[in-house]
Amino acid sequence: MSKQEASQGSGAQKSDAQSNHIQRFDKSSFDACMKQASFFASRFDQRRQFEWKISFGVWTLLALATASLAGKNNVPIWFIPIPCLLHGRWLIEVCDKNDFEKTMFKRYRDQADRVLRRIKLSVPALPGKRTFFQRLRLACADWSAQFSFCCTVVLAAALYWLNHGHPIGLTIAVCKPQ
Repeated sequence: MSKQEASQGSGAQKSDAQSNHIQRFDKSSFDACMKQASFFASRFDQRRQFEWKISFGVWTLLALATASLAGKNNVPIWFIPIPCLLHGRWLIEVCDKNDFEKTMFKRYRDQADRVLRRIKLSVPALPGKRTFFQRLRLACADWSAQFSFCCTVVLAAALYWLNHGHPIGLTIAVCKPQ
């Protein structure tokens, strides 16, 4: 390949790279991207706070039910999965919405970075709709959802356990030496 062909090839690469760069800094685009990023970050924070308040309310209700119904033997075994399934289903949806907000925050933050580096903006695509099992997998990977769900399961089991007259704690059989 001749030097002229090589210089033309690199010139084509330069023009492609230059076509992606904006000549001046666009403050209004930067501000708009940062405002959108801030909006999605604040929605994520608000939902996370709301999630913990609702979870704490569910736990309080289960603890109060446990305290008031202890020893009365009137809670059926089939009751245990009801609060667990309801709370778990709600957590799956919350995790899906939280992930959407985090994704959009990151996309708009990246767009603001592109403006700072004077690279042309691209339209951030919205994340696609997830199936139930994709949302379930997402919730199972979230540590706060795991903790919330485990607390609900433990409290629901404690409600049943204590309602049927079982003592608090585990009964340890001690073998007497003969």
